[in-house]
Amino acid sequence: MQDRVESYIALIDRYSDWEAKATSRGDILEQKELGFVDGVAGVKLKFSFYSGSSTNHYLIIEEGLLGSYNFAMVFDKSNIQELKTLFEDFVGGKIKDLICSSSYLI
Repeated sequence: MQDRVESYIALIDRYSDWEAKATSRGDILEQKELGFVDGVAGVKLKFSFYSGSSTNHYLIIEEGLLGSYNFAMVFDKSNIQELKTLFEDFVGGKIKDLICSSSYLI
């Protein structure tokens, strides 16, 4: 799990680099893929960059199976920083367990 989370952080960092460059240049980009991370049970997460305007850029994370992506989460710059902080807290051991189902065994 930790290796996947580190991949998420790397793609968030790539988004941040692109966001800074696009904002400083006033660029507007159509949706561009940043990369993919393998999930569980064959699910892949696709990370993409999308410009809403020359000053508003978004990270889109889509969940897909067999190349079909049906569910998307969209994050603006401030929410991306919150998400990255959560991931860093997990990698740093501040968040111990993301899977709670074992707490509800019969």
